[in-house]
Amino acid sequence: RREDGPAALTAYEALQPPLYYWMLAPVMRVMGHSGLGAQVLALRWLSIVIASSIIPLVFGIGRRALGDDRIALCCAAGVAAMPGLAVDVARVGNECLAIFWFTLLIWMGLKRGLEAESSAARASWRPAGLGIVLGLGLLTKAYFLAAVPAVILLEAYVCRKRRAGGWAYLRALAPLAMAAAISGWWYWRNLLT
Repeated sequence: RREDGPAALTAYEALQPPLYYWMLAPVMRVMGHSGLGAQVLALRWLSIVIASSIIPLVFGIGRRALGDDRIALCCAAGVAAMPGLAVDVARVGNECLAIFWFTLLIWMGLKRGLEAESSAARASWRPAGLGIVLGLGLLTKAYFLAAVPAVILLEAYVCRKRRAGGWAYLRALAPLAMAAAISGWWYWRNLLT
């Protein structure tokens, strides 16, 4: 408490990606007349609802990857019963939204990778979807930067499986361009800050 912080960083929380806080701001406005306890409780419950949406996604991932509904159900039940996850997402913080975006990104990436041999027209929306989810994830938590190489490798894999030419590899960068368009301004601002 008595030590000075680094001169360049006066408010660490101001450098947090803003999406979660933007999403919950209307709830705070509506509950502005309530006491602090009620506001925190409402935000915690909303965070739990957001994080709980990963359970059907985990089931979908398990079903797609393992090909067995019973095992997929066990995977989803395991995630639902994780006490550490519940503790982490039941607080007011952007972790619940980051978990949702990352799980959705994995589900979409798995679908894209498994359908790599399908026609380009049938799966043409998936690169855009990956880019949007990656961009929203980057506006939620900085650890989404770890997903960037995975998306690059996934798109290269899809191009290779489809035996695409050079232009297709260039188009494979579309998810990264879309993610940069959505979230790049935030990271640029932080670099300048």
